[in-house]
Amino acid sequence: MLLKTHKTFRFGTGFVLTLTDNQINKIPYLAALVSTADFFEAARDDQGHFIIHPNIDIKQFRFILDWFPCRFIQDIFIRLPDDYDTVSAVVHMDYLGLLNHSDPSLDEVDSSFFGITYNPLTNLYTEKIRPSELRDMAVRFAIALIREAYDVTDDKVHDRIYWYVMFIISAQTLFDPNIRHHVYNVAEHYFSLFNPCLIKRLNRLRSIQDKYAQLNRLKTNDQFREANL
Repeated sequence: MLLKTHKTFRFGTGFVLTLTDNQINKIPYLAALVSTADFFEAARDDQGHFIIHPNIDIKQFRFILDWFPCRFIQDIFIRLPDDYDTVSAVVHMDYLGLLNHSDPSLDEVDSSFFGITYNPLTNLYTEKIRPSELRDMAVRFAIALIREAYDVTDDKVHDRIYWYVMFIISAQTLFDPNIRHHVYNVAEHYFSLFNPCLIKRLNRLRSIQDKYAQLNRLKTNDQFREANL
């Protein structure tokens, strides 16, 4: 017998998942589905299971259910395994109502990445670097690309996007490896749709980064061996 605090959901594949009220309330899509089900006959099947939209993938759903909510926006990419489809994961999170932050304008992205402040005491401009804010902005920027928040018809916009992506995947000391990996995947998806010419430049940059990382690993291994001789 199913407890009153538990409800069952059927996915497009036919898989049935039992969730507690606490789990349901974590995800706005589920909470809305349950609260309005009495008004829509199609909300449940003939066995009483709530019907999940057929485009929602069970693997993505279960992963999201396990680790949402996030404390920081950057955690979305930091926690997402590198073998997951980045774009699909973000689309799922968005559809489930979990991404309620606004999309940054390109000027906001620029200001966050390359902002400088004037100090009247020294009469000098200093670069403002706040790593946590940078990481959050990188993920917000990538999500905005998936949402197609910028003018996809403007080549100048594409160039700006490319330079921001280049900055993120090149700045290894500022951005977590998973953030760089997922931003690259998002950029590859975005340019494949709207500016394929930039994919070659992006891949070339990625290749250089991979070679640089490999050289660093070899150097570190050599230093470790020398230290243990």
